[in-house]
Amino acid sequence: NNTPTMKTPTPLKFSLLFLLLLPLMGARQEEPPNCGNRGSPCPEGMCCSTYGYCGSTDAYCAPGNCKSQCPEPSPPPPPPSPTPPLPPAPPGTHDVTEIFSKELFEKFLLHRNDQICPARGFYTYEAFIEAARAFPAFGNTGNDTI
Repeated sequence: NNTPTMKTPTPLKFSLLFLLLLPLMGARQEEPPNCGNRGSPCPEGMCCSTYGYCGSTDAYCAPGNCKSQCPEPSPPPPPPSPTPPLPPAPPGTHDVTEIFSKELFEKFLLHRNDQICPARGFYTYEAFIEAARAFPAFGNTGNDTI
């Protein structure tokens, strides 16, 4: 007879299988204590942390720590206000703006606002002109040829 037959498991095989599966029978998934996937929502004004606890400090609500009921992110800061116009040069002198234009300033300090520059945003044409005008002799000697 060529029909396959099923062998009845012996008590030894059954015992071994039971011993192998025993640790898995005791394992269970624990749900978060207060909130999260299967927990209840946090009270109003509180965040649910990634560990499943409710709270209202950065440990619960900061980006990367908050799982649900997170606060809205802060809006970006407004753009800087426009630079006020330059005051006029003192009377009887040549103004430095006649010699040193904003375009020339931009060429001379081309990379002053690059991310790698530690003083980015510090050097402005307006600040340069204001400083130069504080010293009336600045730009008033020699000729105007660059």
